[in-house]
Amino acid sequence: MKFLALVRRQSKNVLLGEALLLVLLTGTLDCLSGYEVSLSLIYGAPIMAAVWFCDRKSGLLIAIVCGITWWWADLLAGHLYTQVWLSIWEPTVRFLYFGFVAIGGSALKEKHDAASARIALLEHSQRLEREIIEISEREQRRIGRDLHDGLCQYLAAIGCAAAALRADLLR
Repeated sequence: MKFLALVRRQSKNVLLGEALLLVLLTGTLDCLSGYEVSLSLIYGAPIMAAVWFCDRKSGLLIAIVCGITWWWADLLAGHLYTQVWLSIWEPTVRFLYFGFVAIGGSALKEKHDAASARIALLEHSQRLEREIIEISEREQRRIGRDLHDGLCQYLAAIGCAAAALRADLLR
């Protein structure tokens, strides 16, 4: 939790820079591991970080950078395609996957934010309900005190006056 709080305090530019560094690190590992080992899933981490801590546009930008980085890592690793259509198909699939991660992550973030807002609204309404109950109880106590202090005094005075009048009438 402390790590997330630290990340959230950073500016969007710093977060984008960190996401780009993560893409470059992943691209380097992808190039070193060769084209036989696919690190496509790992490219999703900086995309999701950009979407979650920045916004959808940042996530799509990082997705494009991931696609380009993957393509360069694949070329530098010496991946030669046997057919021309495969050299078009593979990057297209990767770009679509990275775009899907950005858009899907953005949808998850929006749902998370909406749920957090609903929870905050419910907590606020519960606080208001408690305040209303407290105010109502305080008013009931005040009315009870007013009745006791005011009306009871009058009734006691009337009772004393009635007792005095009765005593006077009996004499």
